[in-house]
Amino acid sequence: MLKFLGWMVLLLAFTGCDKQETIANGCFKGKLVVKGICKNDVVQLLEGKSDAFLVESSWTYPTTGTVYKNVFAVDSKCTFPESLKEGDEFYFTLDSTQTEDCALCKALSPVPTSKVKIKLCVPGT
Repeated sequence: MLKFLGWMVLLLAFTGCDKQETIANGCFKGKLVVKGICKNDVVQLLEGKSDAFLVESSWTYPTTGTVYKNVFAVDSKCTFPESLKEGDEFYFTLDSTQTEDCALCKALSPVPTSKVKIKLCVPGT
């Protein structure tokens, strides 16, 4: 029985949405590098062509002095998942149709000047 469960786990791992399929469906791969206060989040572009939207080739987070490459500020604060943690990698697509219709605090946190509205990709879409 244990051997059967092991095979099932492997089968599920290989039948999910793979990297090439996701990128081919118009999604990009990103990493949450700064989870700022009041949803002032910063994403680093890991895979996909950055000519589709504006990213900053280099940005220094003033709080830590860490330099990040190919980053942007999340401009879709109302819909960006709170569950993501710093260091989490995810797939996303551009979504310029989003409107900000939620309560947000006014505290500021340093972010790049490049701001992009995104939504997470759902496997199989």
